[in-house]
Amino acid sequence: MKYAIETKNLTKSYGDFLAVDKLDMKIKNKSIFGFLGQMVLEKQLQ
Repeated sequence: MKYAIETKNLTKSYGDFLAVDKLDMKIKNKSIFGFLGQMVLEKQLQ
């Protein structure tokens, strides 16, 4: 199967802040997917 997005062991940091740690995921073609981070959630709750 082909995937629109596939990650294996993805890690992302900003300086000393670890934002993503060892993320594995597969997003199928023709799927809708999104991440909601802390900043987005705080703005939605205000």
